[in-house]
Amino acid sequence: MDKEEARNILAEHLARYRTRSYSELVRMVSVKHVDTFEVTGASGTTYQLEFQFFWDGRPEGKIRVMGSIDDGGWRAFLPMTDDFILGPEEPLYSIKVSQTVDPLQFFALGGKSLDLSSDGMAGDDGCR
Repeated sequence: MDKEEARNILAEHLARYRTRSYSELVRMVSVKHVDTFEVTGASGTTYQLEFQFFWDGRPEGKIRVMGSIDDGGWRAFLPMTDDFILGPEEPLYSIKVSQTVDPLQFFALGGKSLDLSSDGMAGDDGCR
């Protein structure tokens, strides 16, 4: 899997959910909606994408939108992921909360908390 291509595809599709209103995302959370589809990258690789929507903490609070991408190979077991959180007070923008982390790096370092982002916003478990 071309990591850069996959990261760009995931970011492009995740950005589409960032433009959704809080009320639209609430509906997706309430019905446990999951979007899954395939995309072919410029390299010819077919990627599977999945997007999930759930409460980030308490119901009716902030919503986490999490996306994952893999090429159907071993990455299907440890897909590349990224996410964002949107709160009711944040109508048309969101807060970037994590960066993608290569699962091999994560496990090679014993699964310890990682901060591989330049902005210090990586998730505290280092596995997003």
